[in-house]
Amino acid sequence: MRIRRFLTGAIVPVLFAAACGSAASTVDGYRSVTVSEAKPMVDAAYSQFVDVRTADEFKSGHAPRSRNIPLDTLAANLDLLEKNETVILICRTDNRSRQAAELLHRNGFKDVVVVRGGMNAWTEAGFPIVRDDDEQKK
Repeated sequence: MRIRRFLTGAIVPVLFAAACGSAASTVDGYRSVTVSEAKPMVDAAYSQFVDVRTADEFKSGHAPRSRNIPLDTLAANLDLLEKNETVILICRTDNRSRQAAELLHRNGFKDVVVVRGGMNAWTEAGFPIVRDDDEQKK
């Protein structure tokens, strides 16, 4: 009986800590990560970084390397993305990104990632922002 209590008392906290230790979580066929976890993924050449906000929102400021495919046009533009490569999704908060992730998952995309907190969290973390006006000045 003592061994059982000891094992239960020792194992349950370890399992709980392991489950809570990772900031990334998998839900409905996609992963949700913090901006700090997303940044190195975005910087990696193998990933596709898609901003699903409207064109006007995108022009007002977006993360470097991101391409704009608004949520309302995503279903018609799935052919622009590689199904077997990581797709990282971002929007303003993460609501539209989650909708986009579900759409991609239903259409056979294997590795879909949502940036938790979206551009709000990206900006708050102090990560770089590109504005279309900045790109036009170059």
